[in-house]
Amino acid sequence: MIRSLLSVRSNSFVSALVSRRRSAALPLFGVLIAASAILVAMPQGTRAADTITPLSSIPASADTGEKPQSKVWTYNSTWWAVMPKSSAPAGTWVWRLDGTTWTEVLQLSTSTSAHADVKPVGNVAHVLLYGGATELVSIEYVAGAYQLWATRPTSTSISLASGHETASIDIDSTGRMWLASDSASTVDVFYSDSPYSSFSGPVTLATGISSDDISVVQALPN
Repeated sequence: MIRSLLSVRSNSFVSALVSRRRSAALPLFGVLIAASAILVAMPQGTRAADTITPLSSIPASADTGEKPQSKVWTYNSTWWAVMPKSSAPAGTWVWRLDGTTWTEVLQLSTSTSAHADVKPVGNVAHVLLYGGATELVSIEYVAGAYQLWATRPTSTSISLASGHETASIDIDSTGRMWLASDSASTVDVFYSDSPYSSFSGPVTLATGISSDDISVVQALPN
């Protein structure tokens, strides 16, 4: 499905029947609006063999499934993820992969239903949490562990239109953060400059979409 393939930020795909919209306000960004489209995955090269290592499962209480969010990243030779869980201690957590086992290491929210989109920038990771209340939480890697970002240790609340199905973030070459979200009938974009304490918008890019259409924001190369 298109949403499964879009959920991984990658340059190894081409899209057909998907509209990419650009405007003067978004010089370095493309917003993909996916309807009943076809997405074809294009391998970057043939590899001789892949090694698959089974991992323990995360007892997640919510996920994004076919939605275009990225919630797993690697930093300092370690894999990290953001997922919620309902078992004690309940909430949305940063998880660290230790060998083949995921360990919760930092609680970001008390929500057990938040959907996360993570944008790593060096030792800082910006985490958009949406589902119910929408907020941006930023963390930084210090002395071998993640902690709340000292530059802005509190979360930033973001007001999205009612009926939104998904939301995603990215950062352009000037450091400005962009957030794309789709409501029942529109695709809206918000923006914020560091340290991302408040967002401006919305800028409406499309109207008249169906309730099952989704969007994702992606930084484009200069």
